[in-house]
Amino acid sequence: MKLTASDGGLTLSATDYDSSAECVVDAEVKAPGNALVPGRLFAQIATSARIGSLHLQGPRLDVVAGRLRSSLTVLDLAEYPDLPPLPETTHEVDTLAFASAISRLAPLLDRDSGEANPGFMGVDITTDQASRDLVLRAGSRYALAEIRVPYKGTGDLAALPPWPACRS
Repeated sequence: MKLTASDGGLTLSATDYDSSAECVVDAEVKAPGNALVPGRLFAQIATSARIGSLHLQGPRLDVVAGRLRSSLTVLDLAEYPDLPPLPETTHEVDTLAFASAISRLAPLLDRDSGEANPGFMGVDITTDQASRDLVLRAGSRYALAEIRVPYKGTGDLAALPPWPACRS
């Protein structure tokens, strides 16, 4: 995970080479800089306790989260790939409602279908312009489910992200 501290806050960037994500969080930045740390380990620390502070000291990133104090090895920034710029935002949806919909649909995803039924290995996401809903569908050989989440935005949207992208 790449961490970029600037006047605008802390930007967290991650990729698994199939998909990428970027998030900017408010932070009091005393000195701008970049660090590359093991993503899974940083995520485990961040989900176990609210991170209070990050201090980059040479080859180590010291993380203070509640009573937890951890030190992560900083990796070479050259190892992080250049990611394409993220597209402009066209649709906005409540993240908790979207995450809830994905978690409710996840048990239906047939991870064993392989190449025979690729439609059963992801969540079909489309827009319904009339109702202004984002429509999420998932199914298996035995069941099909649809969940609608209100959205703001313009234009049509159609996506079929694979199961690994829905999991993260």
